[in-house]
Amino acid sequence: MPRVSNDARPDRDDLVVTSYLTGRSFRAIGRDPRFQLSDRGARLAVRRGLVTSPPPKHLLERLMADAYQGSVRGDVRAKEQLRRLQRLIDGGGVRGARTPVRGACPECGCTHKHRRRCA
Repeated sequence: MPRVSNDARPDRDDLVVTSYLTGRSFRAIGRDPRFQLSDRGARLAVRRGLVTSPPPKHLLERLMADAYQGSVRGDVRAKEQLRRLQRLIDGGGVRGARTPVRGACPECGCTHKHRRRCA
């Protein structure tokens, strides 16, 4: 599954997002707008399930706060987001499944019949 890490340059809040569709890495490098991944972009990546390993802590905290506020207001989508983030924090990596499925891809847990391995 795609990964987000900020170990590329620990002194900065650079994000590295690896797309699980193409396997290409996108990194926020300097000021080049083509490679900029704003906090909002990273939040959207998490929200859409493109990111399954814990993002940088400050980002995760903000996401949790957003989702919690929404769930308190009764927003169903925010409740689902809160659940997803909780799974992220607990170290879960399989999307939509509580337990690993037999024959699932060992890397990301995807169970598409036509693809047993990550693309």
